Amino acid sequence: MTLLKDKPVHVRKRIALVCTGIAGLLLIVGMVIVYSHNSDKPSPNALTQLSHFYTTLVQSGQSAFGHK
Repeated sequence: MTLLKDKPVHVRKRIALVCTGIAGLLLIVGMVIVYSHNSDKPSPNALTQLSHFYTTLVQSGQSAFGHK
């Protein structure tokens, strides 16, 4: 950071704050765009996801211990 080495501390803090704010704003805008985009496929309900998770967990456990 030799570019900002000769600048006062309060200027470096302000630059860091502005950069952090811009990065945060970009992340929030990106999140809004991604989550507001309508997908054509229907979302599975919670019970289907839980059932799939449990089945995968059981199969992984059985394969880890060598049982089928």
